[in-house]
Amino acid sequence: MLSKITGPILEVTSKILRATGQGMDKIGRAIEVNGYTERLNPSLRAVKFKTKSPTVNGAFVSTTSTVMGNVTIGANSSIWYGAIVRGDLNSVVIGDAVTVGDRSIIRSTDPTNHSPIDIGNNVLIGNGVTIDSGVSVGDGCKIGDAVTLHNGSKMEQKSMITTGSVLEPGSVVKTGELWGGFPAKKLRALLPAEIEATSAEVAENVRLACAHAEESAKTWQQIEQDEYDREQESERSEYYYKRLTAEELSYKLGEQSGHMFPGRIFDSPLNEASQKRIG
Repeated sequence: MLSKITGPILEVTSKILRATGQGMDKIGRAIEVNGYTERLNPSLRAVKFKTKSPTVNGAFVSTTSTVMGNVTIGANSSIWYGAIVRGDLNSVVIGDAVTVGDRSIIRSTDPTNHSPIDIGNNVLIGNGVTIDSGVSVGDGCKIGDAVTLHNGSKMEQKSMITTGSVLEPGSVVKTGELWGGFPAKKLRALLPAEIEATSAEVAENVRLACAHAEESAKTWQQIEQDEYDREQESERSEYYYKRLTAEELSYKLGEQSGHMFPGRIFDSPLNEASQKRIG
């Protein structure tokens, strides 16, 4: 008899409390000086800017890099972790088999320079490099780590600039030359072996980018399966341990009846069956 009375009372009370809470929340938002709404940000690997969207033709763009606006990237190129490519005001064209190293920035953002950034094929761009508006880099060039190429500077094909150098606006590195310094100046002619080494590094980076692209595309289930397989192959003996069946592995990963359970983050599936066992 008591349950018949308290049931409706609790239901009405809960509705009143919910309505009160929602009302207070609205009042709080209304009087808040700097309102803040938390949003889930999308992936920044390819971002539209105004009317322009990036075009990526079979290149690897890492999960923590950003390609924005009027940007075209050729086949087998790679934009590595933390790198940013921005075609805000003018276009950025990156050729085939180009490496853009970790944390490098390529930015066509200068309103006074209307020339595009043009990077040829088989180019190596090191880590922490900055390339500004209107820069042109020919085929087969190598740019060392932490180099800055200022507005309108140019590197002709198969040229190289050393680590930490700064190429001043309008400077031109001729074909087959090695430049370095702050500001960068010609040091000497490149050796044939150095040009060959650049070509070999380009090919190696293409292979490495393919491996990273494959790993980045894996689901968490594939990653867990790989970890389990590695454990079985490297740490267990087939004479003393048996591999888990598909059903047992599914339970271990927190997957039941085709559904994924949030409990996986606690390294155990939270479902009715497991709760009964725990209880």
